[in-house]
Amino acid sequence: MQTRYTITAALICAVLLGQVHAAGLGFMSNTPLSRLKPDEIASLDKSIEDALENSKIGQSETWSNADTQTSNVTSVKITPTREFERNGLSCRQVSLKFSNKVQNDSMNPSYCKGSDGKWDLATPTSARAPRASAAQ
Repeated sequence: MQTRYTITAALICAVLLGQVHAAGLGFMSNTPLSRLKPDEIASLDKSIEDALENSKIGQSETWSNADTQTSNVTSVKITPTREFERNGLSCRQVSLKFSNKVQNDSMNPSYCKGSDGKWDLATPTSARAPRASAAQ
């Protein structure tokens, strides 16, 4: 059975592509996300997917690796912040607030639920909310 890391892995790739281009590779040693082990990423992935699927807008869930780490515990507050539709797909933006003893970090990725029922990271340009009309 293959382990699915799509939500967190896609998020990591998106963050890395943007930040590597802007700041070089040195930033990686300072991000809470980079300190997670593969089993912790899989667990976080499940928690993000559960929040996308089940949490109401503004309802926070917390993930932590306290059960697997003793020296560098990382916690993530996961909060869906808005819902929108794109190309007929149901989409949600989520606030991810990472904290550990070294650094705090936050991200606000958007995900869309595909026809297969899986949540996929939305590209920044495709995740924008529709513009309000100036004639309102």
